[in-house]
Amino acid sequence: MHKLLLAEKRAYKQLLGARVGSAALRVGTPTAYSTANVCAFTKTAGSEQAFVVANVRNSTQAYPLPATLANTTWTYALTGGSFTLGTTLALPAYGYLVLKK
Repeated sequence: MHKLLLAEKRAYKQLLGARVGSAALRVGTPTAYSTANVCAFTKTAGSEQAFVVANVRNSTQAYPLPATLANTTWTYALTGGSFTLGTTLALPAYGYLVLKK
């Protein structure tokens, strides 16, 4: 249980850090791409863009990416590193991604 709490605390700190470091996440203009099972949106501020996607179900979900986001390359907002989106994104139960450009 202690390890789980530490992992949650670390994830929370990463989320807060990403928000602080991103004008798009803080004050960007949102564009919604949600479905019944996945909450998804971009936020844009100037040339900076963020993409947030979260599975709101207790099962794996295949999220078909909108044409404007499909086959694009992003950076993980929480940990750095490159991430390329295809045309569909598989999200584990309650899984999420926070990406930025």
